[in-house]
Amino acid sequence: MSAAWLRSPFQPVRGEARRVVERLESFSDIIIGFALAQTALTLVIPPNPMDVYLHPIGIFGYLVTFAALARFWWMHAEIFRHYFVPIRIAVFLNFAALASLGLVVFSLQLWLHPGQSTASENAVAKAYFATLAVTYTLLSLLRLLGVRLRYRELDTAMRRDGVVRSVRTICTMLGVFAGATLLPPIGDGNVIFGTSRVAVLPMEIVFGLMAGSIVGRVAAIALQKRDWGAPEKAS
Repeated sequence: MSAAWLRSPFQPVRGEARRVVERLESFSDIIIGFALAQTALTLVIPPNPMDVYLHPIGIFGYLVTFAALARFWWMHAEIFRHYFVPIRIAVFLNFAALASLGLVVFSLQLWLHPGQSTASENAVAKAYFATLAVTYTLLSLLRLLGVRLRYRELDTAMRRDGVVRSVRTICTMLGVFAGATLLPPIGDGNVIFGTSRVAVLPMEIVFGLMAGSIVGRVAAIALQKRDWGAPEKAS
């Protein structure tokens, strides 16, 4: 990696780096807030209001996306509070994660678009989860980079938690991405509860999520046992 990517253009001016971090965090909060608002706007009132309860695919997609965006905001705030350093590659990863977040909302709109065949809904559902996996992977890479850059400033717990949680998330998201893009179709993807078709959720994504979670858990256990250095912060 070029050394220029690991050099901050803001450090020579006293206090400017802190201002840049605050502006980036404020900008990111605006993007996340707009994404959350746009998620609510994806809900469409059907011709028959009872269809909302008989076929609650829209509510299912909305709740999943809202939870994912809220978790993204919490992770992002934690990264900026403890790990973020305003160097070029970190700024790039932050913007890339935000751009991918916008594509998550767009993918949700495609997923919930009425009048699609089951095959079409399967395809756009896969695109939705693949985009979501990319978004969380980028954010986790940003946290790993922050651990590397601020390693001497962080105590043992912050080093360990930053790496363990990032690796676990990346493994899980890679499993989701593989399920969405590589695994062959398993079943028709319909999630049925009673007589209601709750959602279209391709089973290969579920298998990918389970496999990635297991790998991530094993990796986390191994990393927990690593010696993360002295707990005292370096002067």
